[in-house]
Amino acid sequence: MKTAGLLCLQGGRELTKPCETMDAAVLARANGRVVVIAGAARVGSDYAGASARTVAHYGRLGAEVDVVPDPRTDARAALAALSDGVGLAVLPGGSPGSLLDVLTSVDGGSIGTRLVELWRSGTAISGASAERWCCVPPPSNRTAAEVSPAVSGSSMASRFPIGRQVPSGDGHSPTGSSGASPNVGVCSWTMAE
Repeated sequence: MKTAGLLCLQGGRELTKPCETMDAAVLARANGRVVVIAGAARVGSDYAGASARTVAHYGRLGAEVDVVPDPRTDARAALAALSDGVGLAVLPGGSPGSLLDVLTSVDGGSIGTRLVELWRSGTAISGASAERWCCVPPPSNRTAAEVSPAVSGSSMASRFPIGRQVPSGDGHSPTGSSGASPNVGVCSWTMAE
């Protein structure tokens, strides 16, 4: 069975001190360049700010981070930055809808497709705005479609052919909390063939 890359799905408080142990564990298991693609941020200064915060956070952990150009302004350059050799792709939080758009709609979904290809080849992905990655029950004041488009078949979760969980071996529960946020998990997965 082929092993895909590590997935770290964060529900919030990313890039903060409580997440450093978890992020260091992900870094230790990633082989290759670290890149940030801040697709959940708005175009312009918001994208630049989210990218800068990610670079600073991972820099404190000893990593050099390359910023992927915003795909909404230059999809070709963004795809080039997501070349082979990426060991960890970090997708910081913001608007889950914006992230979903960047991954599934911009340039025909090429960014999401490329991230799935990288993940299948062993690249780790750490992402916030995790409700777009996971199918979660909706809070009582929101409909399922507002929380997770997976209900209508448009989430990224459907692109990750996850088979079964494999213990991550780093002390973090694959389905529970790492202590950083109530809905954070560091997981290793095997790909469904």
